[in-house]
Amino acid sequence: MKETFELDPQNRQQMVAYELIANTNSSFFLTGRAGTGKTTFLRKVQRMVDKQFITLAPTGVAAILAGGDTIHSFFGLPMDVCTPGTMGKMSEARIQTLLHTDTIIIDEVSMVRCDIIDAIDYTMRKTLRSMQPFGGKQVIFVGDMFQLPPVVKQGAERELMHDLYHTDDFFFYKADVIKRMRLVKIEFQKVYRQEDEAFLRILENVRLNKTTPENLMHLNERVCQPTKEDGMVITLASLNRTADGINQKQLAEIEADAVNVLMGDVFDMSTPDAKVLYSIAMLNELHIGDPGLNLMQELIKAWPKYNKGILSLRHLMKRKGLVLVKTSDDPRELVDDFNSDMPEEEFSQKLVTAREKAPKAVEYLLRLIKKQVFKSESTT
Repeated sequence: MKETFELDPQNRQQMVAYELIANTNSSFFLTGRAGTGKTTFLRKVQRMVDKQFITLAPTGVAAILAGGDTIHSFFGLPMDVCTPGTMGKMSEARIQTLLHTDTIIIDEVSMVRCDIIDAIDYTMRKTLRSMQPFGGKQVIFVGDMFQLPPVVKQGAERELMHDLYHTDDFFFYKADVIKRMRLVKIEFQKVYRQEDEAFLRILENVRLNKTTPENLMHLNERVCQPTKEDGMVITLASLNRTADGINQKQLAEIEADAVNVLMGDVFDMSTPDAKVLYSIAMLNELHIGDPGLNLMQELIKAWPKYNKGILSLRHLMKRKGLVLVKTSDDPRELVDDFNSDMPEEEFSQKLVTAREKAPKAVEYLLRLIKKQVFKSESTT
């Protein structure tokens, strides 16, 4: 039995969205500025409506926050531009999940390129053997188009996208399948996160690039230079190199000897369940990306980071009494070494050797970690 969820009777847009999810198979676009409750609404509706849902997002971090999977991972899409007829390589398990799903939620859709939407549509139509858009499934596109836009590399990638879609921006709604649909747009208006009406007006003007001198005056009243008396001050930077520079400067001012600490020491999780969140966060932080990504090329480019990440996860799992589970009976020496009590220095050398002589073994190890196939050592 589904739990009761009280809709806001004063929020007409929320009620319309609920009706579309609960009583129709119609796809729609759910938008609204930050704080309007889009994510909260969808999470509660999923627990209430008698349907099967899948939640997907364009990046690993967004997928974690949405409680779902990445688009490329689920549909097995390539990381390059998806030209017409691009068919995702879905596993049998994912196909079965898709078959039994009623509604697909695509979160943070502002970051999703139109070619990816068309590839999703083509993959679903072929897999589900239906000529209807998205194979006849309900798709809810969720996001604020004033936030992060799709990333398209300059040069050949942008030129190819322009040739395919004849536009200079590549938002999801430029997809051919969207043009063939009557996609309803529902925009949540009521803000639940902030009650200061004056501040809300300032935020909305900034969002719409319509700031007034008065808005700027109020914002600038909050600007100040930190002093030593303020103690530790957090700096939010728009670029990694800016943040790295600040951190390195602060570290250099510490009058103490350097100590090597594994990430497993820093993130000392209290329960074994935390292994999943930790491993996903670690892999996304190291930019391993989706299973569809060519890990071999990424390993060549960024091996030192992967090496540290694998060692750190191994260290943490040892402390929690966890081991990786091989998904086949084939000999997997590197996985056995990962699970063993082999000293860290020796295992680290095994990784270096495997990278040079057996890169497929490293790729298998990374995929196993990405799938979070763990069990307690006591059950082995």
